[in-house]
Amino acid sequence: MDFERESNRLFQVYDEKSNDELLALHGNREDLTDVAQDALARVIQGRGLVAAQVEAEAPSVDAASEGGALLWAFDDMFQANRAIQLLEESQVKYWLVDLSKGMTDLQRSQPMAWLQLKVSAQDFGAARKLLQQAMGLFPEAEVAAPHPDAGALDDLMGVLIFDAETEMADGLAAAAALAKAGVTFVWHDGRDWPEGLADAMTVAIEVRQSSYERAQAIVEACLA
Repeated sequence: MDFERESNRLFQVYDEKSNDELLALHGNREDLTDVAQDALARVIQGRGLVAAQVEAEAPSVDAASEGGALLWAFDDMFQANRAIQLLEESQVKYWLVDLSKGMTDLQRSQPMAWLQLKVSAQDFGAARKLLQQAMGLFPEAEVAAPHPDAGALDDLMGVLIFDAETEMADGLAAAAALAKAGVTFVWHDGRDWPEGLADAMTVAIEVRQSSYERAQAIVEACLA
C-alpha cells in the first residue's frame, strides 16, 4: 500500500468530519491503522485542536455520530462572520475550517474561498434557507426539478472534495460509483468554475440534499 497516497485519501475523509467527530476518533485512535492515525493527526493539527482540547472535550454519542456537509466557502472573513452570526442567532451548530494555514500572505490575498463553513446534514436545509434569505447566497436555479420528489438541482450538498492534481483517481471512482447507483450528481470543477471552492484545482462532487445520505454511504464504501 502507498502510505502517502492512502494517508492523503483518509485526510480528505476525516476533513469532512466535525470537530466532535474528530475528537471521538482521536479518543479511540488505538483502533485505527498507522496510516489512519497519521491522517487524523494532520486534520486535528490543521483544525488547531490541541491535545488539551482533545482530552477535555468528550463528545456525546449523538455528536460523534452526526454527519456533516459543506454549507458555503468564503474568501471574505467579514462575510463569513456574518454567516456565523446568523447561524448562532438561529442556534444552528456549525464549524469553520480555515484552509489558509500554510498559505503565504500573497496566496491569502488572492480571490479564493479559503474558509469552509460546515453544518450537520440535519441542519443543512434550514441553514441554507437562512443564508439564502439574509445574504443572497444559493441563488435559485432558473430550471425546474426533473422530478417532483427528487429535489431541485440547485439544492446541492458536497459528498466529496478533492485535489484534481493528486486525487483525481479517487474522484473518478466516486463519480462512477454514484453513476452506477443511479444517483444524479454535479461535478463542480474549480478549473471551470472556482466559485465556492478553495482554489482552481479543487473539485467537489455534489448531490441533491434528498440524496445526500445515500450518496455519502456510496462514496465512503467506494473509497474505503
